[in-house]
Amino acid sequence: MRSCAIFMLCIGAAIIGACATTAMVETANLTTPESRQAYIASNPASPNTQHIKNGEIAAGMSIEEVIASWGTPNVYINSRAGKMEHWIYYIPETDSDAFRELTLTFRGDTLRTWVEDAGPSIEGGFLSPNDPRSDQPTETPSTIPEKH
Repeated sequence: MRSCAIFMLCIGAAIIGACATTAMVETANLTTPESRQAYIASNPASPNTQHIKNGEIAAGMSIEEVIASWGTPNVYINSRAGKMEHWIYYIPETDSDAFRELTLTFRGDTLRTWVEDAGPSIEGGFLSPNDPRSDQPTETPSTIPEKH
């Protein structure tokens, strides 16, 4: 009985989580409004035209729709099995030289999730002076041990 209650609680949490992911959007001005409008004109039946028009991504979008909305990624990673792809975008902050890093995950042709990297801010290719790790020296081995 107890395991059944825990199982039902987990199912309920999964359903609520899935609904929350579907409703989330992320906005970035990585493409021009004209290029987004050209895609919409060529694909008026797309269920995501409003997201594309606004430069947004949303779970369930196709690869083509994400490219129309945000352009091609900065980094592309394909899983060995070929069933998942990870796209990384570096999104410039509007008020500084810093970037946000977002990793989008596709299964097949469909955007499933994305996460924002919680790592250090990047300003001009270097750690932000506000990042506590920016004043810590990095350790590099002075010699590589030989194999015997």
